[in-house]
Amino acid sequence: MSLLTGLAQYLSDQLPGVAWHPDGTSYPANVTGVYLLGLPATPDRGISLNPYGGLDSTPKLSHDSPNVQALIRGTRDGREALGLAEAVYGVLHGLTETELSEGTYVITCACLQSGPNYLSPDANSRHLFSVNARVTVRNPTLHREPPV
Repeated sequence: MSLLTGLAQYLSDQLPGVAWHPDGTSYPANVTGVYLLGLPATPDRGISLNPYGGLDSTPKLSHDSPNVQALIRGTRDGREALGLAEAVYGVLHGLTETELSEGTYVITCACLQSGPNYLSPDANSRHLFSVNARVTVRNPTLHREPPV
């Protein structure tokens, strides 16, 4: 989860009003929290970072390209969630040659669609959007040496 943790901190650093509390403490009402692997029932606003699929890995190249979904939930006013989703897209799409706070080195990050995807309101009529990105990262392993 180090990539997700690094992206959570990156979003917190780049987006005003967004925070990442790795210790799980609750967020004040005026702050949008970043969560990993799902959103809690409350508060209304939140961003969840979730891994899914990605490109096939190769046994010799020291990088991987996992996909990450940012699931953005807002209030019953869909414009709020859309604005937050557009901001998330704006800081992720085109991110290159950046070492994240926990040490993951992002070679490139490209969003897979040309903007946020509207999903639907949830059971409480809060609007949901997703921003999907392919994040190419350095990932040397025992059998894949770091680039020279």
